[in-house]
Formats: sequence, structure tokens, C-alpha cells
Amino acid sequence: MAGTDESKAQKSEKLIGSFLQKKWHRYLMGVLILLLVDILQIYIPRYIQTLVDNLESSAGNMAVVASAIQVILLISVGIFFSRFFWRWFIIGSSRMFEEFLRNRLFSKLLSLSPSFYDRIKVGDIMARMTNDVGATRMMLSQGVIMLTDSIVLSILSIYMMITQIDWRLTLIGMIPLPFLGFIAVGFGRTIHHRFMAVQNTFSDITDLAQESLDGIRVVKSYAIQPERNHRFGKKCSEYFAKSMHLVKVWGLFFPLIELFASLGTVFALFYGGRLVITGQISLGQFIAFTQYLGLLVWPMIAVGWVINIIQRGRASYKRLNWIAEQVSEVQEPAVPEKADLNKEIEIRDLSFSYPGSEKQALKNITLTIEKGKTVAFVGQTGSGKSTLGKLLVKMYSVPAGKIVIGGKDINALSMKDIRDQVSYVPQETFLFSATIEENIAFSHDAYSIEEVQSYAKLAAVHDNIADFPEGYRTLVGERGITLSGGQKQRVAIARALMKKTPVVILDDCLSAVDVETEMHILRSLESEIADRTTILVSHRLKAVATADLIVVFENGRIAESGTHAELLERSGMYATLYKKQLLEEEIERRPTR
Repeated sequence: MAGTDESKAQKSEKLIGSFLQKKWHRYLMGVLILLLVDILQIYIPRYIQTLVDNLESSAGNMAVVASAIQVILLISVGIFFSRFFWRWFIIGSSRMFEEFLRNRLFSKLLSLSPSFYDRIKVGDIMARMTNDVGATRMMLSQGVIMLTDSIVLSILSIYMMITQIDWRLTLIGMIPLPFLGFIAVGFGRTIHHRFMAVQNTFSDITDLAQESLDGIRVVKSYAIQPERNHRFGKKCSEYFAKSMHLVKVWGLFFPLIELFASLGTVFALFYGGRLVITGQISLGQFIAFTQYLGLLVWPMIAVGWVINIIQRGRASYKRLNWIAEQVSEVQEPAVPEKADLNKEIEIRDLSFSYPGSEKQALKNITLTIEKGKTVAFVGQTGSGKSTLGKLLVKMYSVPAGKIVIGGKDINALSMKDIRDQVSYVPQETFLFSATIEENIAFSHDAYSIEEVQSYAKLAAVHDNIADFPEGYRTLVGERGITLSGGQKQRVAIARALMKKTPVVILDDCLSAVDVETEMHILRSLESEIADRTTILVSHRLKAVATADLIVVFENGRIAESGTHAELLERSGMYATLYKKQLLEEEIERRPTR
């Protein structure tokens, strides 16, 4: 158990530790300058003591007064410049950490396999990347500053009060310190837990807002705005309730800190006044003591801020570390072999279940996809035809030896190599918030507009684009919302073709167009994909009739395979589905009375 705790502790330091390895000197410089400021502040009361005692004395010397004023002014100027530089180093470093943290986490998110996104909501990720990053940054800026100030100013003030004023008076002023310690420990733990609850609820709000805005057309078409409003209102009320739950503790915490700090001041003033009257200390010493006490009160109050900032930061840092500690289900081999997809692809007795599911999506699949051939995967929804396409591009992990490319196990091949050589168009078409031109040329840094247009023509979307006022420079909006479903799918196909890879996988990516248009598009692609290994995943059998091999899936198994003519001749499942679809098309074409 101890070993587990130790490994968790090491993981929790990974993000901050890796940043400090590179930037520790900036923090060290900032802390040293902050120490200089604290030391300079300690000397001001001493010179004020000299000034007051000199003025009070009948043999006062104005030269001493002038000298004390000059030193105080010089110290003040030194504090001015020093405060600028410690802010530059410490707060500047915390901003660097914020940049480092966002980049590191974003890189981690890009590296994780789809199974991670199957179980976590985008809104939760966004909340962690905004609120939690901000709270962690505060821990490494204001938290460091206040913690250093609290410790150093307290020690220096107490030392000066004991050595320069009176040890008995100092003890009186320190009466509240033990009580402040108990308050800090007790309240700090409660703040941590309650802030975690607040952040989790904020994640829910972010997710609900993001989901509702993404699906705004569905929300409006179903006229469920009041229901979404109600759900959002409930989440906001829950967030408010948990925030108030935190504020109640926080609101009690600071007044308690200030109360005990003020009580110490009252006790010290009462006792110190008597010492001045009885002549045991001078008036200058008493004034210096009140100033030292003022310097000591600030650390007492700062303890509250430090506890609050650190506990919030720890809670947020824990949520960020959770992302950093995630491991992609699909692992890159330690020494990846070069992938060559201009080779035969073999699937050997493959069974597969999605992570977290006990149901098998694929069962004992054995199949050979020859180089340069067009293979169609067909079957009803949920039959497993799309799953095999995802496994071929290593979206999910598969057992060793079950998928072999050119005689090499897919698990031994470089993930980047495989994906660089596959043009994959998934069912869920996604376009970026950019121009149509930029979306089609997504995988190219250098390209010509003529090249973009040629692939748009192959995907039968050029004429639609030409009709837009801005043509290829038309902004498609978030997720391509300004285009129709069919237009988005065809732009995605043009994007995949322009990648010019040896393997093309079209995963039911023309479902938004009618069967005749789908057939027309696939026929226009024949010359472009003639030498490429092409996998067509479709539920429309007529569209894939010209494929070299048609594989029929049923409940995760291969029910039958062959050419279109061979499958019709067998009068099996394929033939039944084909005749049914032809009948449906004929019924749709009949004029209505």
C-alpha cells in the first residue's frame, strides 16, 4: 500500500516538477528578491524608532533626523524596484507554467485513443483546461508569494521584536498564533473538499452548455428550449448551492483570522502602553513595535489566503493530473517497424470488444484484403462492418497477430506510419471552422487551388462550391454547419483523396446522399482509386456492386463473401437484402395518387 501511495505522489508532481526542472532559476530569483523586500521592510521601523526617539529627546539632532529620513526614502525606492522584479519573475513564471500546462495537456489529449473520449465529456475537459488551469496557476504565483511572505516576515518581525524591543511584549503579541494554526488546518481540509465539488459541478454546466449549443438545431426543431433551459437552470442552482457551501466556510475563515490577529494587537497595545508609561521602553520603541506587529498581522491574515489558494490549487491540480496520468489504450511499440500499406492485409480469427463492453463487436473474423483491390463491407446497423475499419487504422487496440500488414503484426508497426498511409473518412463527418479550400487541403502545407478543385470534382462537390458567393473561400462554420449533410460528406471525401494514400477507407460516408448520387460519386472515383486498396463500408448494396470482394457482416461475424454476382447466385443473406432494397427503391419511385 505504501508503494502505491508513493507512486501516486510521484505522478502528482510530474507536471509541476517537469516545469520547475527548466524554470527553477526564475522562481529562485523571484524568491530571493522577495526576501530582499521583506528584509528592507524590517529596517524601516528601526529608522522610525531612531527618528521618534531623537525628536522626543531634548538633545535632538536634526542631522540624525535628516539621515533617518534619507535612509527610509532609499529603502522605499529599493522596495519599489524589488517588488517589480519579484512580480516579474514569480508571476511571470506562473504564466509560463500556465502556457506549459495547457500545451502539455492538449498534447496528451491529442495522444489519447477514442476510448478515452467515449467515457469523458468534452465539457468536463474544457472546464479542466480553463478553471482548473487558472486555479493551479494561482497556487504557483500568489500561493508562493504569500507563503514566502508569511514565513519570512513572521520570523524577521518576531526576531526584531524580541531583540530590539521587549521579549515580554513580543509574547503578548504572539498569543493568537497557536489558534491561527488550528483554524488554518481545520478549515483548509474543508475548503479543499468543497472546492472539488464546485469544480465538478462547473464541469457539468460547461458540458451541458456545449452540448446544447452543438445541438441547437435539434433543440429548436424539437421545441425543447424550455426543457434545456430548465436543466441548465438546475445545474446553475446546484453550482450556486455548492459555491455558497464553499463561501460559508471561506466567509467564516477570514473574519476568524482577522479577529485573532486583532486581539493580539489589542493585547500588545495595552501592555506596551504601560511599558512606555513606566519608562521600560521608549516611545520610539513602542511605535516601532506597533509597526513590526503590523508586519506580523499581515502574515497572520495571509495564512488564510495561502490556505485557500493552495487548497483550491491542489484540488484543481489533482483534476489536471488525472488527465496527465491517462494512458492511451493503443500504445506505440518501443521500437516501431516501418509500415508499408502497399501490401496485403490479413485479418486472422479476430474477435474484438469495445473498452468497457462485454459484448463482442467482432467474432472470429478471418479475411484477406489484397493490394489494390476494392473490398466492400456491408450489413445491417450494428453488424460490425465499421468496427473493422477503425481497427485497421489503430483507433483501438487488438490482440497480437490478429491483423497483419505485409507479413507484420499491426501492433509492431508505427501508428503514425499507418495513419499517414490511410485516408479514412468516418461516418461522422467533421469539418473544421475554416474555408472549404482549407478543409480539403487539410493534410497539405503547400498546394494549388487547381489541385483542390480537381479533388472536389472527383467527389462531385465542385459545382455546389462554385455556387457559393465566396466559392472555395467560403467559411463552413463550426463543424461545417453551413453546409448540407451531403456537401459535408463530399468535402470530407475530397479531403481524404487529396491525401493520396495507398489505402482508402470510406466508412458509410455517403449516407446523406441518395443512392444514385452515391453510385455516381463512387464511379467517378474508380480511376482515382484504381491502384489503391479501397474499403467501402455501406448499407446500400447497389452502390458497392462493382467491388472486387463484398463481405457481408451479421452480428459481428462474416455471414458470406464473394463478388456481387456470386452472392446473388447463392441466394443467401446478401441476395435477400439486395432484392429488398431494390423493391424499396421501386416503391419510392412510384407516383403517389
